[in-house]
Amino acid sequence: MSKAERFAWACCLVVMPLLSFMNAARAHPAVDWFPASWGENHYTVDWRFGENFPSGDFRNRVITGAQTWNNLNRIMTFNRQTPDYGSFSVYSCPSQVEKNGIHWGDYDGVAFTVLCTFKDAGGSDNAHLHSFQIGFDKSPQNPWYTGTGGVSCTPTCRNDAWSVAVHEFGHATGRGSTVGILETQGDGSGHFPMSWSVCNLTSSEFHSMCKFGAPNGATWGRTLNTHDIDTFKNNYGPPPVEVPSPK
Repeated sequence: MSKAERFAWACCLVVMPLLSFMNAARAHPAVDWFPASWGENHYTVDWRFGENFPSGDFRNRVITGAQTWNNLNRIMTFNRQTPDYGSFSVYSCPSQVEKNGIHWGDYDGVAFTVLCTFKDAGGSDNAHLHSFQIGFDKSPQNPWYTGTGGVSCTPTCRNDAWSVAVHEFGHATGRGSTVGILETQGDGSGHFPMSWSVCNLTSSEFHSMCKFGAPNGATWGRTLNTHDIDTFKNNYGPPPVEVPSPK
């Protein structure tokens, strides 16, 4: 079985004029950011928590992270399923299509996403995603904040679970690298370059898909900004319009 690329979250972390919108769209060709995508009748992406994932607020923040992308109203959506999965490796490419799990364990970092294409799982298609796994570290260097208010930095800044969830589900849309293919922009893992002004750690417009998502103590990653939105919309079109049957 091929190795899937691992994306580590660094620990330490309008209405526009029509012309402007069109220019923004041209600046974000999908192939630059999505080397593989959901498709082939798998636009509704089912996922489940692992059975050992904490209950309560942490789960709620993860659910909100997935819903943040769904709110963009595109053909690709995340769909939580129950019951929870039993234990299986976060690093695996399961044989079952869309066995997409949210894991809790001792990992090297705050959170990361593994993407598998059909080829990674033993098939022949490297253009469409087969499954994803997201791992949250249960004992990161800085503790988790699972609320919805401001993040406390006393005595030490915390990792905002909501921001991290939005960032990791952004990878699960297909942003990043899989075996044999890399996107042509960013750092090779689906992140916007830190040289971009919107990735300046002091910017109030800090984008969720910048390399560090949201720095410790910050909540900026909870909200998708211009380039987060444009790249996603240029890869996934709007949902199909249902035409009513003639009466």
